[in-house]
Amino acid sequence: MATDEYKRTEKWLYRYKDLPSAIRQYNLQIEAVKNDIRGCGAIKYDSDRLSQSYNISKSVENEVILREKKIEELENKKRVLEIHKEKLDIAINNFNHEQTEIFKYVYLKVRPEWTVRRIVRELAISQSTFYRIKKELVHSAINSMNPDRTLDFIENQFKVKEKCK
Repeated sequence: MATDEYKRTEKWLYRYKDLPSAIRQYNLQIEAVKNDIRGCGAIKYDSDRLSQSYNISKSVENEVILREKKIEELENKKRVLEIHKEKLDIAINNFNHEQTEIFKYVYLKVRPEWTVRRIVRELAISQSTFYRIKKELVHSAINSMNPDRTLDFIENQFKVKEKCK
């Protein structure tokens, strides 16, 4: 696995606890844009002909179009975060007991004041075991978040068993 993928996944694991509030912030921004209706202001004649016209006011039309684009942009950003959160939820759900404990203390920071030494002491494991479990945790998350990789792995395992028969 590439180290950039490892680092990216680890960054998402660290940010996992912030995702719900970021999603709520996008919801609030969307609501604010929806509720921000300026309506009609002064009439602008720069783009209109001064003869009789049945076109609606361009300023109102432009305001509506810009508002819809802004809402769509915010909803897309929110959806990206929701997708990442759902993928991380699946990955976290697939952690074994040891990985879940390390995840809680390292990434969720349920005890922010605890150092690696304190975590190792509390879990009654060696420091090398701690780093091994942490590495396995990130690799497990990478595999869980990439179903194609997991499917390829399973298919390759199945092919090897078929050839042995």
